[in-house]
Amino acid sequence: MANEMAQNAILMRLQEIGENLAQLRRLDEETFATAAQDSWHKLIGLRNIISHGYHTIDDEQIWQIVTEELPAFAKSLDEYPNQ
Repeated sequence: MANEMAQNAILMRLQEIGENLAQLRRLDEETFATAAQDSWHKLIGLRNIISHGYHTIDDEQIWQIVTEELPAFAKSLDEYPNQ
């Protein structure tokens, strides 16, 4: 957390993940609705916070998301139906 450049890079990647999930939801709402985990919706919401409410970002929460929640999210992507 001491490296501001690393923090910014992580935020940009989380923002990108949220944006990609939002696009996926727009492209195939039905499949998204059946496959999406709760974490997917949270990452879309996090994208909105990063994009529009930068001053409200809590570094401790971001660290918790990256270390504890992102691995489960990555696993849930492997289970997404391939079309």
